[in-house]
Amino acid sequence: MASGLGLCGLLVSFANAFADGAARAMALSATRQYFDNLGQASFIAAGLVAAVFVDLCLRFLTDGIAAAYRVVMLVMAAFLVLSPIFGQMGPLAVFVALQQQGAFNILFFVIVARAMAARRADATGLFCVSWGMMTAGQLAGWAVAGLFGALLFAMPNAGMAVALVSVVLVSVAYMFVLPEVKLSELMGIGTDGVRGEDGAGLEPGD
Repeated sequence: MASGLGLCGLLVSFANAFADGAARAMALSATRQYFDNLGQASFIAAGLVAAVFVDLCLRFLTDGIAAAYRVVMLVMAAFLVLSPIFGQMGPLAVFVALQQQGAFNILFFVIVARAMAARRADATGLFCVSWGMMTAGQLAGWAVAGLFGALLFAMPNAGMAVALVSVVLVSVAYMFVLPEVKLSELMGIGTDGVRGEDGAGLEPGD
């Protein structure tokens, strides 16, 4: 279970960082300007928007974390599909990328916290694997975009290719690596919606 959660974090973080880095390379190639010029304000504002977005999902969606997970992944996939367009929009692209990654990060660690509470025996390992793989995914995505950015955007329709790869990675993470059924099991919610196999389940909707 820890490996599934960690692999999900790795794939999604890589996809978002890769698309973000590629969009920056696209803008740099087109304008000869690196557009990350919002500074700390962009991080703060994007973090606040991401926190409010996740909080609203958790409060008002009837299925709780599972529904919030579904919405965050769908919104991120939509952003990735549109990333070639965002790449031409300067600082707005940076803000949207930060907001999407921030929303995923916040929800991801809400899930990790719930899983740690349900599976106390391996809580430390679960946290370390999840954190490490998510961070590795972000670093790898930026590194790959940096290495191949110039090459990619010398090719026709490279932006769409990057978007396609990123969306495929997010889709694989959501549908196969950590689908909602496995997510519920990880947090200790069994098929009856209440108790997991370890007896440390959570109440439905929590």
